[in-house]
Amino acid sequence: MPAWTAPDRVDLSHGTPRGLRETARLFPLSRTDTMSALTWSPELVLQQPQMDDTHHEFVELLAALEDAAALPAPELLVHLDRFIEHTVAHFGQEDAWMATIGFQAGNCHARQHEQVLQLLHEVRRRVHDDGQVALISQLVPALAEWFVPHAQNMDGGLAQVMAETGFDIATGTMSNPPDAQGVPGDEAFQPQLPSESAHSACG
Repeated sequence: MPAWTAPDRVDLSHGTPRGLRETARLFPLSRTDTMSALTWSPELVLQQPQMDDTHHEFVELLAALEDAAALPAPELLVHLDRFIEHTVAHFGQEDAWMATIGFQAGNCHARQHEQVLQLLHEVRRRVHDDGQVALISQLVPALAEWFVPHAQNMDGGLAQVMAETGFDIATGTMSNPPDAQGVPGDEAFQPQLPSESAHSACG
């Protein structure tokens, strides 16, 4: 990945590789919002127990990262690393489910996962290498704003497909697998509400 000079504020829309410029559409980190993490609420429940448990943990770890934002960089990185470790496993789990069910490779849902992880690793690099701890106060509200429509629409769509195909998480098998004409893809199985368009780098 080419090197570039980090600005005082993280604005990934300029002077960065194409992948990070696309990621900036999801997370405009030049914003100056007051930091506010998520709280777990009924609107995030998808009625898919393992997915709901994972999302609940995501919300809790994001709140813990918010609480740690004022800590010195070495201590802050402990919390950031814990959040990144969770998110890698969280997204990897969903990507594996989509691949097993038959979602198209590189679908919009998976691309958002890739972009979020790219952003997290870049923020970690800047905190670690340059001591830019203030980035966390921008990262947290950006992730909080992104996560709700992502969970409701993309994860909700995945949960629906899992139910319709009778997908068994434990065995990775389907009691009602899609036929050749019904393999899940972006359009049929990834509903996107108008309110999500501002948070999506897909399409």
